[in-house]
Order: sequence, then C-alpha cells, then structure tokens
Amino acid sequence: MRIVKLNIKNKFKIPYECLERLSNKTSQTEGWLFKTHTYTKEQLISSPEHHKIYSVTEKIGSDLQLWYKLGQITEDQHQEYIEERNEVEYRLKRLNESIQYRKPTLWEHIKLPFSQFVIMVMKNLPETLKERFLKIAAAKAIPLLKRISNSISL
Repeated sequence: MRIVKLNIKNKFKIPYECLERLSNKTSQTEGWLFKTHTYTKEQLISSPEHHKIYSVTEKIGSDLQLWYKLGQITEDQHQEYIEERNEVEYRLKRLNESIQYRKPTLWEHIKLPFSQFVIMVMKNLPETLKERFLKIAAAKAIPLLKRISNSISL
C-alpha cells in the first residue's frame, strides 16, 4: 500500500473559516438608536456556513476513514484527523451555545413582550379580521408587523 502524504490541518481550513464567519455574524448588530441583531438565532443555525461545516467535515471524515481502512494514511495521520475533528466539534458546540444563549439587545429586550402580545392577539383573531389586519400592515410596510405576520401561520 502507498501511504498518502497530506496535511490534515489544511483539510479543516474551510470548517474553521466557516466557524469564524458564523462567529462574527453572531454578535453583529444594526441600527443606531434601535439596535437589533442582524441575524436571528434561527438564521444563524440554518445559515449556509453552518451547513457547510457539517458537510465538509462529513466529507473529510468519510475520505480519511476510507483511506485509513485501506492503509493509505498512517496511524499518526488518523490521530491528527480525530484531534482536528474533535476541535471542530468542540468549537461548533461552543458557537451553538453562544448563539442559543446570546443576550438580546436593549431594543430586542423591550420589543419582545409587545411582539408576543401582538402574536397572541393575531392568533386569536377571526380569519377575516386577521386577513384584513395583515393587508393593512403590509400596505403600510411596518417592518415589525411584517416579521410578526410571517411568524403566524394563517
């Protein structure tokens, strides 16, 4: 068998870059007076970076496991792969926790009870009133009500 010479750390370059980009997005805010997070928790968890981390590490894993079974990489290379994989998993777990438990901005903290109240009212409105209200909100282009109307299943 021919041993493949490869740099395992290089294989994990893309997942580390995605982790960095996703980490930067986690704390990114917009607005001057009414600061809000640029990305919601849901947007971050379902982001292309998040999916790419999983798909690339899965591909690296399947390739290296196959090469290891075929005797094409050394035990040291296999150990290095396991260490890198564990490091990516650890960083991703910590990043997911920081996303899940990030503190809301002051504006997000203030508007949350109002948003929840509007959602509760909208869910309990008769269908005809709900449709009329959503049309008015859409016509007036009120961003907060648009976001709320998108979260309500009609």
